[in-house]
Amino acid sequence: RRSGRDPSRQRRAPCESVARRAGAPRKALRVLDAGCGTGLCGPLLAPFASHLTGVDLSEGMLRNAHARGVYGRLVQGELVAFLDRHRCEFDLIVSTVPATLDLDAWLGLLALDGTFVNLSTTAKPLRNRCAGQ
Repeated sequence: RRSGRDPSRQRRAPCESVARRAGAPRKALRVLDAGCGTGLCGPLLAPFASHLTGVDLSEGMLRNAHARGVYGRLVQGELVAFLDRHRCEFDLIVSTVPATLDLDAWLGLLALDGTFVNLSTTAKPLRNRCAGQ
């Protein structure tokens, strides 16, 4: 029995929520799509991004994300290693990765007054005051 729900719409809904929270699209933010997968959130985040970076472990998923044509940079690799190399770099981080990573690691990526949203648990933004920026 079909519920009549559009599964693609259900997956896009959290991304749309983030887009609403980011304010007017100004292409001004350095955005990280952490665990970007096929890039489903990419087209919704791109209007806010001066630069949109996607990170995912799967080469196949990144091929699909690349086909969307909205990412300035796609990185295949382990997310924790990426976090270690890119401290205080992003204004907005959107993650669909389950919240198994240490929150301090996520917040360490954010530039001053940056926002982190983990779509796997909550769309409530967390703000960082990155020391040294």
